[in-house]
Amino acid sequence: MRVLTIEFYNIRLFFITFANELKFIETFFVMIDAKAIYIILIYAVCITPIILGLFLFLFSIPKSLELKPYLLSRKVLAIAYLAMGVLNVLGAAASGNQLGENAFMMANLTLIVASCQAHPFTFAIITLIDPDFVSHRWNKWQWCFITAGCTGVITGFFLDLLAWQYIVFILFLAFYIYQLIHYTWLFIKKKKSYINKVENYFSGYEIYLLKWIDIAFFSALSIGISALFTAVFPSIWFSIILCLICCAFYLFFAIKYLEYPQLFNKIQAVIWSKKNTSYPIGMHLKQDTIEQKMEEWIKEKHFLQQEITIKDLSRELGFKQRTVLFYINIHLQMNFKNWLLYLQKKENQQKLKETKTQLDENKDIFVRFEQLITSEKLFLVPDLQREDAAKKLNTNTVYLSAAIRENTNQSFGDYINCLRLDYARLLLSDPNKKHMLISLIATDSGFKSLRTFNRAFKERFGITPGEEKDGG
Repeated sequence: MRVLTIEFYNIRLFFITFANELKFIETFFVMIDAKAIYIILIYAVCITPIILGLFLFLFSIPKSLELKPYLLSRKVLAIAYLAMGVLNVLGAAASGNQLGENAFMMANLTLIVASCQAHPFTFAIITLIDPDFVSHRWNKWQWCFITAGCTGVITGFFLDLLAWQYIVFILFLAFYIYQLIHYTWLFIKKKKSYINKVENYFSGYEIYLLKWIDIAFFSALSIGISALFTAVFPSIWFSIILCLICCAFYLFFAIKYLEYPQLFNKIQAVIWSKKNTSYPIGMHLKQDTIEQKMEEWIKEKHFLQQEITIKDLSRELGFKQRTVLFYINIHLQMNFKNWLLYLQKKENQQKLKETKTQLDENKDIFVRFEQLITSEKLFLVPDLQREDAAKKLNTNTVYLSAAIRENTNQSFGDYINCLRLDYARLLLSDPNKKHMLISLIATDSGFKSLRTFNRAFKERFGITPGEEKDGG
């Protein structure tokens, strides 16, 4: 009873202690000012994009004509990072002053930040897979709309025109929703075009796809949608979580973007579209020649090479890359990758057909061999050779050995010995043959020596010929 009392006391003490800790935690969270945490967090995370922006500006790589669009987009991305840091500082300052009491103004600031980030990030991502996008007039119009929207929001606040603020907010909100939808459509379109180019250059594009771009874009899209909900349904805690996620995303994207030049050497022939889209005039003049070369190349089965590219094929055929591409795309109505897959599939089907034919032939040879060897009891001939059996079957020793191996998983000699041992066992177990010597039975069964016979019999049946004879 005393033990139970002590245990009960310990349990009660544990729950009292636990309750006090919960009360302390509850008191701690009551003391927490979410707004203060938000301000502190904004000041903390604004440092990250500023540092990353400066690093993108200062980090240098060897300049080249092909990397020029990438360098330009990286500058745009650096500006976006610096702008993000500055806007975060302004947001923290606004939260600490009278602006912080104006949830509507905070919603406007959220939209401004999200919209200003959506365009440069989309621009930077698409430029990696389509360098020609740098000079697209679409970019100028986007910046014009964003600038006009930001100007309208700021003007309405400083002039204290509430009605104007609501009108601009609704228009800016509609524009931001359009950004999310249009940028998603644009990215999917450009990515599809990129994949088409890859499939027209590489035999397998899996290792060349910029897979992290998909992750980066759709992560940014998720953040953009979250920012939209934050603007429409303000929540200080949701804003805190969003800031933390943004900080992690910016770090990930900057690191992958800085690693891009290392990958560029592998995929430059794909993303540099000017090398892949122009076709020569008057290709029909070379069609007969390239068709002959292509037939020879296919006949030699070079398409079975691993990771072959259109550049490799062009070099082996002795034609320019665009000439070979034109022939495959226009005359064969396939892209490079699908054309290679078609040839490989056709080759596999041919091999399967040949294998099936060979199996049928092996089966036929073995059936005829089995009939011959048992009907004429050729296995009893001590000096029986493969050549003798093959000659009687009108085939050669290679086909005969393959047929026996395929159907019995044995060699010619092993198969013949099995027939001899089975025949010898019948003689040993026959009561009418009790008078026969084991050596004579071995000779009659086709074995040249008694020693060989004894060893083979023991290995096959686990007993000696003498034991088999006595048991019979």
